[in-house]
Amino acid sequence: MKLKRIAWTVCAAVFCGSVLTASASTGSYEGVVTSVDGCEGGFDNGKHKAGEWRWYCNGWRYLYPGYHEVTIRKREAGYATDKIVVTADHAFKPSGTGPAASPQESDGKKAHVGKDGIVVAEAENYASLHDRGQGLNYAQGSSYKGFSGSGYVISPKGENTSWSSGPEVRIRIKIDKAGKYYFWQRVGGSSNSGYLGIDTARVFALNEKGVTKFSAKITAFDYTSYGRWGRDSKRGEMGPPVGVNKVGTVCILNGNLVNAHTFASAVQPGTRGFFYESVYHSLYTTGDFEWGEVVAHDAASKEFSLRIYPATYRPEHGNTNPPYVKKFKYDGETTFRVREELDGTAGDVLVADKRFVQIHPPRKQIIEVITPRSKYDRSEYYEPGAGGRGDANNKSAPAILTKIGHLEYRVAKNDAGLDMMPGKAPGTFTATVERDGRWESENVTTSGKCVWVMDGKICPPNIAFRPGRRAVLGAYRNSPQPHRMFVSSFDDAVRGVIKSFDGKLIVVEGKDHQGKSFSKTIRLASDTSVMVDGLEAPVDHALVVGRTLAVHPARGKTIIAFPRGLPKRDGDTSF
Repeated sequence: MKLKRIAWTVCAAVFCGSVLTASASTGSYEGVVTSVDGCEGGFDNGKHKAGEWRWYCNGWRYLYPGYHEVTIRKREAGYATDKIVVTADHAFKPSGTGPAASPQESDGKKAHVGKDGIVVAEAENYASLHDRGQGLNYAQGSSYKGFSGSGYVISPKGENTSWSSGPEVRIRIKIDKAGKYYFWQRVGGSSNSGYLGIDTARVFALNEKGVTKFSAKITAFDYTSYGRWGRDSKRGEMGPPVGVNKVGTVCILNGNLVNAHTFASAVQPGTRGFFYESVYHSLYTTGDFEWGEVVAHDAASKEFSLRIYPATYRPEHGNTNPPYVKKFKYDGETTFRVREELDGTAGDVLVADKRFVQIHPPRKQIIEVITPRSKYDRSEYYEPGAGGRGDANNKSAPAILTKIGHLEYRVAKNDAGLDMMPGKAPGTFTATVERDGRWESENVTTSGKCVWVMDGKICPPNIAFRPGRRAVLGAYRNSPQPHRMFVSSFDDAVRGVIKSFDGKLIVVEGKDHQGKSFSKTIRLASDTSVMVDGLEAPVDHALVVGRTLAVHPARGKTIIAFPRGLPKRDGDTSF
């Protein structure tokens, strides 16, 4: 087994113009190709009928405000482009002929001027053409029905060309704010292969058949059996790029099971996650937190100490990544909680040798929106026996923990006799599990290899398990037993479905952790941060009636205690 738990921040990257971002690479491609300011990626538009117009999202890239050039280059003859939409809204998906074209400047630039993070250009209203030495240029067309504007542009006849030599159309756009922009292209014609770029360079989007890789700074380890990630691994060491494989990786974003494209797009500097080889990737885009066991509390000085466990339960790694004690301060503005839902005091929470606690930094209001577009799709994954380590990941499923059966865990010790973080848990429990669109009660059995992870960090199962918590059952190969249990704490988020939104007030309907229905009205803060599928998005486009969301209220520094022990049962002596 090669197992690595990575609490990480993105650091190795590629310069895209002057933007430092996570680097991305893909497998082979044939089709639409996009570029922004020098970064590269790929997209295959797949099958289509001649003359049939379709919208394709060519991926995203970071853009600064100002002028940029969208370049459409030939690969095959007869490839038509009707319209280009460049938008900062991750959730936006054009349909029909798309939104109306942005106003176009009349000066020499002929740029289409964006507003509120979106710019729309009719391809035939280009700024310039260039035959790139081929002797033939793009032409305006109007024979294919259903185009918008006055027509479209279509690649010239002749043999296939490459990105470096294909004739091109240049369309100028003007961006009004910095951010991630998504590139939609309405395409048709008799061919299925062309190129799209920005500022004279290609950019590949996430290839639907490929692998996305990004580099990460590793700050903690679980277990891995090769190279310097073995017994001599140190905290803070650098490792090789990490990959997301569409046909083999279970991807969990903020506790939600999502597809590989959504996960890879959400990778941002400062995010953290839990990785198990290339099979399980769990990413959290909210603020990081400290996690540990209270060993001392001095109420007079408002100071306490935590024993911080490195992310490992392997005793052979306990010498290079041993537990350590760290001191923390709190003040009169700090909020204390016993579990997630009960207010408490410092004395209630900071009880030595009886509490594990999470220390959360201050935050503003955060709204997370999950769209159907991000949904985990089992059709993306190979059937068991088709080859590869993650073949049975179609058995992975979202769940709600409901009732404890019996769980136990083992405490490993390092050479110095110090306890390592306990994480393995054989046992049984009941959960409401979603499979094939239906939620049904299911008896779950775990093996002694099962590791529990709460909010992206390894956690003892007697703390991670509580009825009502959201979880993902991480299957492995064709085993019916979860290999990993990814659990999300209740925290203080309001989770539900948007019933209405008037620009200031959101009405959210849902069920609390006890299964009771509720309807709550929440006021939108002026500085609220809105994320759609893990990415920043404009409020008006994100908050759509019927969408699922979680509203995390603004709060100061918060310390949440997790008392030891599973829920008590008659005659139960465990824990």
